[in-house]
Amino acid sequence: MGRHNSSTSWEELFASNAQDAPTRTGSDRWAAVPTLLVGAVLTCLIMTLLIVPFVAGPALAVRTASDWWHNLPTELPLDEALPLRTVLTDKNGKPFASLFGENRVPLTLQQINPDVVAALLATEDDRFYEHGALDPKGLLRAFLRNQGGSSLQGGSTISQQYVKNLLLTNATTDADRTAVTAATLDRKLREARLAVALELRLTKDQILQGYLNTVNFGGGAYGIGAASLHYFSTPAAALSISQAATLIALLKAPTLAEAVPL
Repeated sequence: MGRHNSSTSWEELFASNAQDAPTRTGSDRWAAVPTLLVGAVLTCLIMTLLIVPFVAGPALAVRTASDWWHNLPTELPLDEALPLRTVLTDKNGKPFASLFGENRVPLTLQQINPDVVAALLATEDDRFYEHGALDPKGLLRAFLRNQGGSSLQGGSTISQQYVKNLLLTNATTDADRTAVTAATLDRKLREARLAVALELRLTKDQILQGYLNTVNFGGGAYGIGAASLHYFSTPAAALSISQAATLIALLKAPTLAEAVPL
């Protein structure tokens, strides 16, 4: 399907949000240190794993690092059915209630307004169709921006975020969920390895579709299909450009979504 285009400049649309973000000082800067260290170490390690084998020769350290990387888990629950909502109907077939653990309405990429995709790429991963599973340039940019004192930036690609969504969806215990979201170098490296394996199995469009069907929009809505109905009573294909932008903005803080008047 390729990159979705929109006549609206999403970079310009969201630029004002970035300019209005408060500058962190004092204790806020120290609170960000663990995240900054993880980003810096992950950036250096990944770039080393990708570059060093080509310039350092068959040194033992290089082989050891390479073996360690390739021995990380690569299996993902791609074949597991996603939790869906169950709609209850009366004897005439009229819906009167729905039951769900995760409110989800799966959609194909063709059933989603391209403006949703444009907004997502502009804010989450503007080089999604250009880089691989990992984006060293994006990681480095996020690290430098964080050090500069602007609002905290993430360096994960959509592929990495989709990996985390899949693992969270299939987590069965609190311990499993904590392991998936822990702010540790080990977790980020395992997530990165799984993202590399993911892009060997799925196309970019398949990953984008999977991400939009698993991501949490808050309010109990998982995936763009359920989110568009929950917040706007509108199918995802019929969302306006402002509605699309609002839903993508919710991804930054889905737990606060219910407090936002839509």
